[in-house]
Amino acid sequence: MHGLGRDKEAVAHYEEALRARPDFDRAHFNLATVLDDQGRIEEAVAHYEQALRLKPDSANVHNRLGRLYERQRDFQMAAAQYELSLRIKPDDAQVHSRLASVFYQNGQSQAAVKRYRMALRFNPDDSMAANNLAWLLATHPDQRIRNGQEAVSLGERLNSRTKGSRPDVLDTLAAAYAEVGRFKAAAESAQKGIVLAEKAERAGLAKQLEARLRLYEAQQPYREPAPK
Repeated sequence: MHGLGRDKEAVAHYEEALRARPDFDRAHFNLATVLDDQGRIEEAVAHYEQALRLKPDSANVHNRLGRLYERQRDFQMAAAQYELSLRIKPDDAQVHSRLASVFYQNGQSQAAVKRYRMALRFNPDDSMAANNLAWLLATHPDQRIRNGQEAVSLGERLNSRTKGSRPDVLDTLAAAYAEVGRFKAAAESAQKGIVLAEKAERAGLAKQLEARLRLYEAQQPYREPAPK
């Protein structure tokens, strides 16, 4: 079991390794990871950066730094690290998806759409990227960004692949149907999603679906305010 005692042992182990060999990039990375887990952010950043000085072509270190900054909601720094990671490994679908999420949270929705599409280009089975992109295209308040037909296509494909078992996907599909004016289909998908969410004891999602269902029954699409 991972716990405080083992964290302390791991820190001591890696610090001892670095005293013997200060240029051991992997020890800097491993120590940074443990410090990151402990919330010792400044120390973690210092060791990640030292690992990069010793091994500048490590996409993994840039990725970990990006995640750290993303958790701190420093989206500009997170995006910079993810972009550096992609320069080294441009076909990493997961990093494209994370960069898309950072762009969206930072109010850069057009850039987010582009990166989600890149993620799906490199991994068509990336269900998180597909669901997030479909949701953005279906619900964004800016009509220049919305694309209901693409959202429906993504949502139907993902719902088929997951065999109609995911309430979050049904939520997205319902929003996509509503965006193209298929309100009956939207209501049916939302109702199925409510049942599944309640079975999974996801009360928050069930409540959100119920609110959106009322919109669809009133022949209205759902719009989600974009982050600013």
